[in-house]
Amino acid sequence: MIANPPLQLTVLTGLGTCHSVVCIELCIPEEKMSPLHNHSKSERPGEMEDNARDSVPEQHMDDDEEWCCNLKENFVIQKYITKGSYGRIFKIQENSSNLFYALKVISRFSKDELDEVDELQKLREKRIMETIESYPFLVKLHSSFTTPLHIVLIMDYIDGISLADYVESLDACTLPEGDAAFYIAETSLALHFLHKNGIIHRDVKVDNIMIDVDGHVKLIDFGGAKDGLGFGVRTSTLICSEFNAAPEIFSELSYTFMVDWYALGIVLCLMLTSDHPFISLVGRCSEEITLQEYKNMISAIQKKEFHLKKDVSSDAFSLLQRLLEADPKKRMGSCDSADEMEIKQHVFLNEIDWTMLEEKKAKPPFIPKVENARVKQL
Repeated sequence: MIANPPLQLTVLTGLGTCHSVVCIELCIPEEKMSPLHNHSKSERPGEMEDNARDSVPEQHMDDDEEWCCNLKENFVIQKYITKGSYGRIFKIQENSSNLFYALKVISRFSKDELDEVDELQKLREKRIMETIESYPFLVKLHSSFTTPLHIVLIMDYIDGISLADYVESLDACTLPEGDAAFYIAETSLALHFLHKNGIIHRDVKVDNIMIDVDGHVKLIDFGGAKDGLGFGVRTSTLICSEFNAAPEIFSELSYTFMVDWYALGIVLCLMLTSDHPFISLVGRCSEEITLQEYKNMISAIQKKEFHLKKDVSSDAFSLLQRLLEADPKKRMGSCDSADEMEIKQHVFLNEIDWTMLEEKKAKPPFIPKVENARVKQL
């Protein structure tokens, strides 16, 4: 139940030169928000939750004969994994190879009405994944199809762990700076690949960065991504995670690729300090935050009041300052082009061999334990 009136943000939307001003409501519960490190259910194509069932729950299958009939000849549905903002994730196994894949099933329309804008975004996710090709630090789409009611994506099954859960599993809930540099470097390569291909991710967070069976990064969940952009080109749709949102999303009518680099700064801060730079969660990582704390965080972001809760090296602090720069024109990444990455030159990443990293020959700092070796990961 929402006891407080929803927060409202006015954003500019539209296609081409035809724009309209719409009001987006952020409905925040009166007492508590969801946890920072897992504030929305991530659509992780692999990592099994403790409460995941060994069989597919009946309530997830009753109305799904339409898309199931397209899979029966070639795949067996092994498990229901989770439900995200746009779709449900299942673990499936290919009959011919015994390889595992992740299956994402997206309902094309809401139950209440035919929402054309929502359907366009869902179809965009399919289109984006079809054009990404095989990039080592992005989850790969292997096959897809649409039905009158569903969009179905067959992707890498990542039998690993999310960066969020890995960091939280450590005694100090923080990573050594060298390890954090490795994950930031691989994620930055994924972002640059997306950007030079005209794609903005818009939901970069620790929950959406997976560590695969080889210890390398896989950036997942393109449910909020947008394509057809170029360096410096602006967009305006309000699709993001509130806790990783750049200040221009709250205060301006449009934004660029720079919101992804800002979100990467939040990721770095969480890895190094186990805390958000604009809201204190020390000692209560798994607890929810109140509405007032959420409002204070938005205010701090807009006022550029960023504070670290733990000491970091001067090099790490310097990169955090550049990534969390409130002015997107001065932020790390603002000088990027299709051929150049500004972050490669930063002193915090001096130990990174970028050639080895791009070829996945750099030694990862951590290899997760996996439940089954027969997974499809390229």
